[in-house]
Amino acid sequence: MTAVVRHGTPLVEDPRRVGVVRALGVDEHSYLSATRTHQTIYATSLVDLDRRLVIDLFEGKRARKLRN
Repeated sequence: MTAVVRHGTPLVEDPRRVGVVRALGVDEHSYLSATRTHQTIYATSLVDLDRRLVIDLFEGKRARKLRN
């Protein structure tokens, strides 16, 4: 896993990986339903609508995380 992190982090963080996005789609999905011991867990995806390409995915659905 260390090799994956060392090799992958610079690739993921490179701003050229995404390029120019003219139309951004944002969608949230619940991927683990609530139980008595935890709340529903969500994932939010960011999509370049012109290229139909997922450009980012993160856990949660809060605006603060989306701005980051």
